[in-house]
Amino acid sequence: LGGVNTDALSSKTMEAKTVPGLYFIGEVVDVTGWLGGYNFQWAWSSGWAAGQAIKARQHYARAPLRFFKISPPEA
Repeated sequence: LGGVNTDALSSKTMEAKTVPGLYFIGEVVDVTGWLGGYNFQWAWSSGWAAGQAIKARQHYARAPLRFFKISPPEA
C-alpha cells in the first residue's frame, strides 16, 4: 500500500539497512494491521524500539544520527 518496505529495515531497531543512523517508525512503514488500536500499538512499539536503538547507539558508539524533516503530501 505504500511506505518504507520492512525488508529494508532491521526488525529489532527500525534502522535502515543501507543507511546507518536512519530510522523509520509508525505510519511511514509499510505495515498492514487490524483496525481497533493496532496501528497505535505499532506506532508506539516501533518508536520505542527505534528510541532504544538510538539511545544505545549514542551511548556506546557516539555515531552520528541523520534527521530529516518529512512534510505531509499536499492535497
